Amino acid sequence: MLGDRDRPIVQIFANSEAVLVQMREAAEMAECRIISALPVDVEPAASAAPGAAILIALDDEAAGEAVVPLLDWLQREAEVRGRRGVVSAPRGLIDLVAASAHHAGIEHLCEANEAERFAAVARAVAPAVPRVRDDGGTRVLQPSPGYAPDALGAAELSFIRAMLRARRLRGEHFPADLFADPAWDMLLDLMASRLERKQVTVSSLCVAAAVPPTTALRWMAILTARGLLRRVADPADRRRVYIELSDASARALGGWLRRTQRLAAEAL
Repeated sequence: MLGDRDRPIVQIFANSEAVLVQMREAAEMAECRIISALPVDVEPAASAAPGAAILIALDDEAAGEAVVPLLDWLQREAEVRGRRGVVSAPRGLIDLVAASAHHAGIEHLCEANEAERFAAVARAVAPAVPRVRDDGGTRVLQPSPGYAPDALGAAELSFIRAMLRARRLRGEHFPADLFADPAWDMLLDLMASRLERKQVTVSSLCVAAAVPPTTALRWMAILTARGLLRRVADPADRRRVYIELSDASARALGGWLRRTQRLAAEAL
């Protein structure tokens, strides 16, 4: 057990007693010292304690407008002061949270269970690990020689959509959790959307991942951090962002797709 002075400090902002209790339990499991529990519509700058991780818990989509100033403040704090946080919200607020509080130090949860809340809080209060740049160990995405993303067309789109349908059919014959592969499902769906020239929201990509939304959000953050995905702001709505493949990721997927099509043709 940690002494009281050694325990990491957190502040909880919640819009209901039920989610406050859930987040409080997660913080206590992570051996945190909770210094305040406040409603989401307070003035955060006047209420926040230096160094505290911020835990935001929402269970009502109607809380969206009230929580926007708090999310904006947390984003600025993460950018300027390295403050970390956790935001737990219902499905209907996924896009708003993703647009408002998207710093890598802020983890998003959606319909999370007790274990997921505990793990997220534990990560938020864990000592920061210095990042050492070491490009020597980084694998660069490799497209096929001469490949251009614009060279793909209807045949490739049909191939990707058929592959995605085939992946969903597995769930009718085997337990779905045997083959969960959200990163690959996201990449394939985004490639298809790129070919269709459609924009994909965060919430839509969570559906395409075919895993619980908290798992999808975590993988989205990982893929973005690794340069495979990128965020694109909606110029007509600052509370919404789109997710798309990075150019390097699209080139690599295109190269893989062409080679896979050739293998499939050879097998016929």
